[in-house]
Amino acid sequence: MKDIRARNKQTIIAAAIGIAVNILLFALKVYIGLSANSISILYDGINNLLDCFSFGIVILSFVLMNRKPTEKLPFGFGRMEYIAGFFMSVIILVTGGIFAFSALERIAFPFLLTFTWLNFGLIASSVVVKLALAVYFRHVNTRVNSGVIKGAQIDSITDAGLTLMTLIGFSLTRYAGLRLDGIIGLVISAAVITEGLKLLVGNAASILGKRIDKATEEGILAIVARYGVIKEARSVKLHDYGAGREEIVLELLFTSGNDFDIINKVIDGIVREAEAKYGKPLKICVMPDTDTAENEIVGNDEG
Repeated sequence: MKDIRARNKQTIIAAAIGIAVNILLFALKVYIGLSANSISILYDGINNLLDCFSFGIVILSFVLMNRKPTEKLPFGFGRMEYIAGFFMSVIILVTGGIFAFSALERIAFPFLLTFTWLNFGLIASSVVVKLALAVYFRHVNTRVNSGVIKGAQIDSITDAGLTLMTLIGFSLTRYAGLRLDGIIGLVISAAVITEGLKLLVGNAASILGKRIDKATEEGILAIVARYGVIKEARSVKLHDYGAGREEIVLELLFTSGNDFDIINKVIDGIVREAEAKYGKPLKICVMPDTDTAENEIVGNDEG
């Protein structure tokens, strides 16, 4: 539990730093976008503001994750991380849709841009800041291994690339007389929507429940196969209650005639070996051998 709380604390600190950086970038880009009359720079800034809201959701979810399990929620609040990621992806998709509409409007009705080297330098510096933030998130993620922080790292790299594209379009519009502002904005929106869809699918899968990966399933079945008293392994499932709260559940059918001591020794051996190899708690459900037990149950009911 202490490790989980330390992980949550580091994630909250990282999200708070993300909010502070993105607020500064939002203010900078909105100012430049309005003064230069650039839709792509303006909405690049709004994207930074939405990143602030996303990080706010992350902080809220990780604060809730620190709460102890309750009677009504005995498995705790670990899955709040997945819910936070889902809301982040929805926000990203909505942002992408707004960007696309505005960019198409700017392509149809272009406006004159106002280029200055000061604005150029400020936007270029924001690219460096976003890349530095991505490096920071990568460093944090090596310790917390969070899908949310991994998404923040990818989002920061994407933002840096998109801002760089905006900068190029801003410059070419000034010197080549090309109407690239709306086109660059459309490219930004397409990238934002693509990333949003990827995050949405990934987080929805985590909320609904993912199947255990094939390599782990086959490895556990290989361990089971070494014990001759097991008749069948009926299922291997992953119960995911959040980071650090994952459990593997294995259903086993033993051959008839085994006493409880033998069954307990086999179960203990499988659990020790599987947990040491995969680092997740393993629970084993012993299923009745219906081929031999069915008649006994019927006989008891008649009696």
